[in-house]
Parts: sequence; structure tokens; C-alpha cells
Amino acid sequence: MQKHFFQTSYPEVLRDVTTSIIAQIPEVGQSTDLDKADELVRLLNELLHLSWPAFTLWQGYFFSTSQNEWGRADALYAYEGVQKLALRNLRTIVEQLLSLHSVSQVQHFLELLLQYDQRSALPIITSLLLSMQCSEGNLGAAVEVLHFATDLKLRLSYNSMLRLQQLLHHRRVPLPQQLLHLKYLKASHAHKKLLPEYKF
Repeated sequence: MQKHFFQTSYPEVLRDVTTSIIAQIPEVGQSTDLDKADELVRLLNELLHLSWPAFTLWQGYFFSTSQNEWGRADALYAYEGVQKLALRNLRTIVEQLLSLHSVSQVQHFLELLLQYDQRSALPIITSLLLSMQCSEGNLGAAVEVLHFATDLKLRLSYNSMLRLQQLLHHRRVPLPQQLLHLKYLKASHAHKKLLPEYKF
């Protein structure tokens, strides 16, 4: 059931339904429907400690193609409950983004995780991103992901490293030195500003 939830555009549908319902509320000043949706989930989160509505709206914004809605998603991610739900559904969210080829949003997700010091989630996303780039034969992007993982000293999954080795072997490219030692690296405290330097 959870897998089906993310395979469809359900987050965006829920976002639209939520705003449609809120649109029936009498106008308050010049607030837009999205402003009212943001305010509603904020009140539910703060007064009733209900995080799911905010998380649902966050998904709709985060999967949107509108940069304006990405900013709204970032504001909602400040809620602790939204962060917990996002981390709980981390793999599914990232797999959905990658299936849509939203690499820029995956990179932005990495930035959010660094911003909120949620480093334990970085290896999962980085491994999925590396696997996708290898599957598509994008050696340049795959090497960039490897550099990112090396600089932050992340432990990549066995499957992602295996796919990278297979791609390198197919292209007759020698194994990078960092690939041989990556699994032995200890945690790093690299600053979040490292991220924009990479081209995934």
C-alpha cells in the first residue's frame, strides 16, 4: 500500500484536494489558497500535534515542478514531525524522485539533510543516486557522486559500489583510489556548502 502511495501522483493529488477544500473557506485578506493550506497544516501541527497533513502538503510541494512551491516545501520541512515522516519514508521518496529524473530535487534533499544535521540518511540517498547514474551509464555523474561520498566519508551500499565497478570495467576505466577505501572511512563533518560544487 505504501509503495503504491508513492508510485502514483498521490501527493500532488492530495495537495490539490486540500487546497480545493480550503478554497471554500471565506477569503481572509489577500491570502492565496496555498497560503491558507500552509496556515491550516501549521495550526494542525502546533495545536493538535498532527504532522501528517503538513507532511502530505510537503510532498505535494516537493514533487512540484514550481520553484515557488519548493520554497514552501522547505518551510514545511522545518516541522519536526514532517522531518520524522520524511526520514521514515526516505527510500520511497528518493526512488520516486529518481524515477521522475528529478536529480536536482534529490540534490536539494541532500542539502536539507545537511542543513538539519540528519547525516545518517545521506548514505541511503547517495547510494540510490549512484546506482541510478550507473544504470544509465552516466559515468561522469557517477564519479561526481563518488567524490561527494568520499568528501563526506559516507558508506555506500554494496550494490551501488558493485554497479560502479561494473560500469568502470565496461568502460575500461581503472578503479578510482577512493572507491577501494571508501568503506573504511569514518564519519566526516564536512560543511553543507560542499554540496553545490558537485554536478550529479
